[in-house]
Amino acid sequence: MSKIEKQVLDEKLFDKIMSFYQDNQKGLELIVFVELTNNANNKAVDFYDNYNLKKRAIILANICDMPNETTKANDILELNNDIRGTLYHETSHLFTTKLLDQYIGDLNQYRTICEDCKQIEIIDKVDHMVVRPLQALMMERFDKNNQGNDFFLNKCTDVRKQVYHRLTEYQPEDKIPFEKTYIDCINLIKASASK
Repeated sequence: MSKIEKQVLDEKLFDKIMSFYQDNQKGLELIVFVELTNNANNKAVDFYDNYNLKKRAIILANICDMPNETTKANDILELNNDIRGTLYHETSHLFTTKLLDQYIGDLNQYRTICEDCKQIEIIDKVDHMVVRPLQALMMERFDKNNQGNDFFLNKCTDVRKQVYHRLTEYQPEDKIPFEKTYIDCINLIKASASK
């Protein structure tokens, strides 16, 4: 087991994330694989096992200057703020992808926020307009890291600021399903795109 896998288990990060999304599926298994070298433009990827829908995984990796080179940091990958953010981000995709597919609607309505984009680029942009604020919210709630919070409240000037505000109202302990909050966020993005 790698150091980062042990840290994730010791801190019960997946339990916190599952609780955040109010996902209490029995037998759901979240796995972190650590890859020490990788493509120069990939930090992490998440995926489902189509044969076992209860198994989801995230691959975390170091960013290398060149795809065929390693970095000194490749020997030890630790759970620092950047890696935590990446972990929250990629894990969020595991919960939001199905919601996005269900609620995104007609992609043409988003042309104003992604004018010359292909369909896959529109989907990715809309997806990240929710997932990046989610990442910031989890970092603030779980780790008391206000960097993303400060950005979305004080520097962000697009609809992600409204999305972040809506997400901050979400409290899993209130038992209002995350899906309702997600729908509200998508509707904010749709309204912004229609202006």
